[in-house]
Amino acid sequence: GIELKLNTKVGEEISLDEIKKQGYEAVFIATGLQIGRTLKIEGSKLPGVLNGLGFLHHVNVGEPVEIGREVLVIRGGNVAIDVAITASRTGARKVKLVCLEYRSSMPAHEWEIEDALQEGVESINSRGPVKINGKERVEGLLVRRCVSVVDESGRFNPKFDDSVEEEIPADTVIFAIGQAIDRKVVENLGLELSDSGTIKVDDTTLETSTKGVFAGGDAIKIRSSVVEAVGFGDEAAISIDRFIHEKDLHAGREKDRETAQKTEKIVETIPRAKERRTPPEERRDNFTEMLKTLSAEEAVNEARRCLNCGICSECFQCYYACEPKRIAWIQCVGSRDKLCGNEYCSSVCCMYATKQAIVTKEHSGEHTETFIFCNDIRAFGKGFEQYYDRAKNELGVHYIKCIVSSVKQLNQSKDLIVKYIDNENRIAEEIFDLVVLSVGMVPSHSSADLFKRLGLKTNRYGFCASAPLLPLETNRKGVFICGAGGAPKDIPESVTQASSAAALAGELLSEARGARVTEKSCPPELSTDSEQPGIGVFVCHCGTNIARVIDVEELTNFASRLPRVVHTERNLYTCSTDTQRAIVETIKEKGINRVVVSSCTPRTHESLFQDMIREAGLNKYLFEMGNIRDQCSWVHADTPDLALEKAKDLLAMAVERTSTLEPLKEKEYEINRSTLVIGGGASGITAALSLAEQGFHAYLLEKSDQFGGNLRKVKYLLDGTDTSPFLENLIQKVENHPLIEIFKNSEVLDFSGHVGDFKTLIRTGGEERLIEHGTVIFATGAEEYLPEEYLYGSSRHVTTQLELEQLHVENPHVVKELKSVVMIQCVGSGEEPFNYCSRLCCQEPIKNSLKIKELNPDVNIYVLYRDIRTYGFNELFYLQAREKGVTFIRYDVEKKPEVKEAGNRLTVSVFDITLGDTVELPADRLILSAGIRIDENRKKLLQKLKVPGNEDGFLLEARIKLRPLDFANEGMFMAGLAHSPKLLMESLVQARGAASRSATILSRDRLKISGTVAVVDEERCAVCLTCVRVCPYGVPRINENDSTFIDPASCQGCGTCAASCPAKAIDVLYYKDRQ
Repeated sequence: GIELKLNTKVGEEISLDEIKKQGYEAVFIATGLQIGRTLKIEGSKLPGVLNGLGFLHHVNVGEPVEIGREVLVIRGGNVAIDVAITASRTGARKVKLVCLEYRSSMPAHEWEIEDALQEGVESINSRGPVKINGKERVEGLLVRRCVSVVDESGRFNPKFDDSVEEEIPADTVIFAIGQAIDRKVVENLGLELSDSGTIKVDDTTLETSTKGVFAGGDAIKIRSSVVEAVGFGDEAAISIDRFIHEKDLHAGREKDRETAQKTEKIVETIPRAKERRTPPEERRDNFTEMLKTLSAEEAVNEARRCLNCGICSECFQCYYACEPKRIAWIQCVGSRDKLCGNEYCSSVCCMYATKQAIVTKEHSGEHTETFIFCNDIRAFGKGFEQYYDRAKNELGVHYIKCIVSSVKQLNQSKDLIVKYIDNENRIAEEIFDLVVLSVGMVPSHSSADLFKRLGLKTNRYGFCASAPLLPLETNRKGVFICGAGGAPKDIPESVTQASSAAALAGELLSEARGARVTEKSCPPELSTDSEQPGIGVFVCHCGTNIARVIDVEELTNFASRLPRVVHTERNLYTCSTDTQRAIVETIKEKGINRVVVSSCTPRTHESLFQDMIREAGLNKYLFEMGNIRDQCSWVHADTPDLALEKAKDLLAMAVERTSTLEPLKEKEYEINRSTLVIGGGASGITAALSLAEQGFHAYLLEKSDQFGGNLRKVKYLLDGTDTSPFLENLIQKVENHPLIEIFKNSEVLDFSGHVGDFKTLIRTGGEERLIEHGTVIFATGAEEYLPEEYLYGSSRHVTTQLELEQLHVENPHVVKELKSVVMIQCVGSGEEPFNYCSRLCCQEPIKNSLKIKELNPDVNIYVLYRDIRTYGFNELFYLQAREKGVTFIRYDVEKKPEVKEAGNRLTVSVFDITLGDTVELPADRLILSAGIRIDENRKKLLQKLKVPGNEDGFLLEARIKLRPLDFANEGMFMAGLAHSPKLLMESLVQARGAASRSATILSRDRLKISGTVAVVDEERCAVCLTCVRVCPYGVPRINENDSTFIDPASCQGCGTCAASCPAKAIDVLYYKDRQ
């Protein structure tokens, strides 16, 4: 909303009245001091007499300045030093400073004076100019000895010794004696001046003598600092806002400035880093910087010195100076780029940038603008599209679809200019405080060396190679690749691949499973029922994570004074093996029967410490943790005293709770070492086959009369691989494997039980059968959406991508005759109510376009898209399609393509964002890239089985990044399209991963039931069914005694039932009310 009007002299070319007539209600004057001062002495008008301010300006902008060989600079301040050094560097043979003060009293900074002297500038002190000698130009300066500069009151009032005069030869004299406001401009504006020659303003409001006119900066206060100038601007803005809205300009603005209190902490005196300077001989005749930059280590040490001094006046200047207000992320730096040799997509960069932008907005709110410069946003993962939409629509992250051409830095402000072509094909520039480069992923040097030493084949980019239908398998049998070593990928894919690789290894090692396993033995549990609690407290430094904020010694002393505490100690790392051994011995020696560890988070370390006290003979449930890292030192680092007090509270709470704990027993039960796999598509049969190859019995259930699912409709992959032989081989292995029992034309009627002992009632062949199994894998699949838009179903010329694939295989002559094909992306997904990316859709048009081009090179193919999401090495096929002449046209979701049919011809109209105009495309065939959906029958099945799903019906994992294959319920896993849309290779990987996760349970003989389970007091139970309704896992049921029964093996210990029970008939062991 700011309009700049340049080359306008206010007060000369336009008056204040004329400005107000244009509709401006208020005016702010910040003209500074434009006039360089001179002395009105004889000869001051001679050629060769210059003004210091004008001289510096001309040199800085590169304009020629004529100076002589001998230059005199009048005055001894910092500007005079700058003038003298500049004159020396622009060709003067001799440069001398003439100043009133003694050398020791010169107003310039000492280091500035030293710099000038090193560059050959001479200093003539205690001298004042009398007159400038010369006829046609400057020939010299007559000076007189100055005996004092200020009078007794401290005012500038120099006194001279008239008996001491001398002439200093010179052909140029430059005055550097200060600046003044242009009085003529101020007078023309009708403003009053103060006694010091500046604009007169109200001290609080900064309003001038003219109503509605405000002023600030040097124009009202000579030699004001930058901080003061910014303050003037803020205060004037407040006044102007009040003036426009007719509010009191003074109300509530009285300033009561308190002096900052001196800090009581002892500050260590550390000398400043010694500045490294460019030698004088290297900076003569040029403008090389005098000071060299600090090293990274020196800069950090200097920052520590500043932050250590400790008197903060809460001016917030450090905050405003350091926190960037405009941040840009530039995508595809080092990937999707032929110039650097990395044509592939690094897959993760788009969402990493989005995450960082969201975190920035959540931290800074409206104070920071965030921009992401991208070609496409590849939000193809589960939940990514919603995350992307939240960034755009809720938090205001700006996504600019373009390719950035350059980033340059401004010399003075150091801001960064990003140059790009905008949507209207215009060259645009944006200025940013910070630019973040979203750099691509490349194999590390150590990985390349490892692959070479192992004899593993790599692709041309150095990633370990594997075949599309044999994912993770390398060219060497028994050597598998997972994670980013095989291709760039995100965390969930890496975790899934790790499980899948473990399954492949398990298939090879099935006969040797358990051969080298030795069971860990623990001493018998000590009976503590008759003993009074004797608590041992162990406080952890956690290196410096805790100790840098919290006084660990004081906290330990505090613990020693708590009731029932018999031993305290502090350790550098309580979780280290040596420390744990020592704690076990201490427990035995001191007779400790309960333990508190005050350290980090129980999420990662509780089970570790429970195992530790079990080795000492204690029941594992006689233990409690106090989280003083996450809840104290990390979140209260700036208030260590308060953090210590909070840590004491947490520790006291943990000790008190521990005194109420009771030993709990963990029951064991035998595991049914078989798995039920529901779904006979590619994922289901791969999972069942992997389990069988690992030596486990598998039941494979399929609702139709044949295996294969969607893979039966897929005829070839993106690289052209025929999928039919692969599927036939897979089905043959499954149907002939002795450890796989198959059920076709079957459905699930009921599902119950818990990990290790599930029971599933199915109907197969017209009969009901109960299957008992230890784990279950859901691979129930999904379907291609059958569109209701773009004339699908009403025109024979409109098909989906899968139907085109079928046509290509069965009737290739039809494809050969096509002259124009249009494909529309994101049909039925990527917007409400199905706001997710179907992932497959972007690969399908490229795959089919390349196949069509093979048969018919002259055909025109147009792909209408929003974002092309060919992540990883699929990007190479996108590049290949463009090279073969496939035209890609971006459209906006608010301006979708329109389709009309006339006779046997279709016409597709679309607004081309790049062209900024609507184009009409003739089409023999219109191909719709339809989304992947969970149909209603599948949704009903999952609801009947009480299997959790997200809002779109896809199966819901326990943790999307770290447990992407598991349900929250133990022993239940997922794979394939039922989890989310994905490519065939990814489904195969996930299927083996689910088999691997299942094998971690089936490989045991027995399982333990956690002691933290809910128990029901039957006498108090009113059978109100509240617990049945609220349990998220469907565990409570009514038994034969007409009372609620909660199966310990199925209970997750969440406590929802106990919290909801109106009769208080339910307790969660280890978390009873008094605990």
